[in-house]
Amino acid sequence: MPRRHLLEIHEQPWCPAAIRDGATDCLRLIATVGNQYKHVAPLLQHALVAAGATRIIDLCAGGGGPWRSLAGKLSTYQGEPVQILLTDLYPNQAAGEALMTMFLLPWLALLAVPLNRPWRRASFFWTFILPAIPLVLWFDGMVSCLRTYSTSELATLVTSLKPSPDGVTYVWQIGKVRSPLSPIGVSYVIGYPVAG
Repeated sequence: MPRRHLLEIHEQPWCPAAIRDGATDCLRLIATVGNQYKHVAPLLQHALVAAGATRIIDLCAGGGGPWRSLAGKLSTYQGEPVQILLTDLYPNQAAGEALMTMFLLPWLALLAVPLNRPWRRASFFWTFILPAIPLVLWFDGMVSCLRTYSTSELATLVTSLKPSPDGVTYVWQIGKVRSPLSPIGVSYVIGYPVAG
């Protein structure tokens, strides 16, 4: 899919780790407190059971997003806890359409930084003394919105996938669900192999 090659600051190798981690900590806290992914949990639970899966791999997970609260709502087909594997180019080790919404991120950062655990002196400095974290959140949020795929674009991406070389057939679910803090909702693509 054609996209403008816009860069998010916190994903760049030159971005200081304190700013990157502070930004992903804020995003994780906002996602958790706002319960942004509660409508995604039933979809993930269905995919886990249908595939007989015991783990979820989250690509580009940043600071872990909603997994602290979401993982407890999911179980394997045997009723056991699901293993969550987070991956990211620059992982936050300590944390484990409507562009107007992004203008709220800097203000939410001012509220989130004092509440984030573990508390970091560097996050306080880069939020209240030199407000780099709020500015990075705003800029990266705008870029992220501009790079977001529509559900029809996601469907085109999935249909363009080559068949699995081992003959496994995959089920793909693509859509958008409501989110308490976001007027644009949460887009999702869930893929899992057909059991048997």
